Amino acid sequence: MMTGINWLSALGAVLDIDGAAWLAKALAFSRTHELFDQATSRWDFSNTILTSLEHQRLDARCGLGVLAAGFLMQLLAHFCPHTAAWIAGTISMLTFLVALVYYRRVKVREDATRGNRVGTYILQTGKIPQ
Repeated sequence: MMTGINWLSALGAVLDIDGAAWLAKALAFSRTHELFDQATSRWDFSNTILTSLEHQRLDARCGLGVLAAGFLMQLLAHFCPHTAAWIAGTISMLTFLVALVYYRRVKVREDATRGNRVGTYILQTGKIPQ
């Protein structure tokens, strides 16, 4: 007996794999001042380390969103077992595209404002690199 593929569940699992891989790249909920603290040593402030940490945090946030959407699709599959492949595919692609657009916009904004944010951090905390 052949049964149809539950596309919401199948493509939800694909999003789970994508989200887990994205999430594994980074730190999800690091606050900016924590990243500044990690990038500051006793003798120097490393802009390279800060850039890397901020990009890791962004990866983790995007991966977490994609992962959550995948699990939600799998949950919905139990209530809508006969969802058409094109609907599940559309939901899956839109989820991934929204995460990708968010990623690119936030990355550009963080990269462009890093110098100002570091200056503000130094003034607020008194931690001035030697």
